[in-house]
Amino acid sequence: MFVVLAPDAIRAIDDPTFVRGEAAARQMAEDESVLGVRLGGDARSYPLGYLTSHEIVNDRVGDTPVAVTW
Repeated sequence: MFVVLAPDAIRAIDDPTFVRGEAAARQMAEDESVLGVRLGGDARSYPLGYLTSHEIVNDRVGDTPVAVTW
């Protein structure tokens, strides 16, 4: 059985916040998969667990707007 969702039924993450280093290690499993983006000297990691729930993250990496989709 397939469930058909209305447009925009799954909310995107806009202006995400990030944690670094030890804080990230405490929140994530050691083998947790992420989608990574690196532009210039800036890098971001988006855990697939969050992307599975939200599907889209609207973010900025450096001066570049990005839409991360899953």
